[in-house]
Amino acid sequence: MKKNVCVTKLHVLCLLVLVLSLGFAGAASADPVKEEGALTTKPPSEDTAQVKATYKYLSAYTSDVSYSSGGKGSVIGNTGASVTADFIGIDAAIQRWTGEEWVAVTSKTSSKNTSKTVSLNESFAASAGYYYRVVSTHTVRVGSDIEKATYTSPSRLLK
Repeated sequence: MKKNVCVTKLHVLCLLVLVLSLGFAGAASADPVKEEGALTTKPPSEDTAQVKATYKYLSAYTSDVSYSSGGKGSVIGNTGASVTADFIGIDAAIQRWTGEEWVAVTSKTSSKNTSKTVSLNESFAASAGYYYRVVSTHTVRVGSDIEKATYTSPSRLLK
């Protein structure tokens, strides 16, 4: 009788070890894999295809981010108008992925009066190994008409 109890306990213990090891193996494989050089997991996939509305004056807009070197990132952006605008501008909010959410790093702005285009090319403090993106707002004012568009750049791993 004592031998059967020990065998039963051994079977239960083996079964428990098997179940736990399968659970841990499943949990380990469920973790997202980090890209080479990344300090966090990759941000969720984003639909970067922007639905471009029809504007009367706002004709083009874009923004992006890249890594320069020495702890510096670079943000670029452009806003274009189909006519000479009374005001044209770009406001770029740079964000970094923490592994869980996007957080604000800094913002950069460029604007002109009486122009058809405005460009932005600024550096900012960046840490290699993190994903960055730009959420930019592009504005054109002609007379009392104001047109705005928001664009979110693809995320970039800055190495």
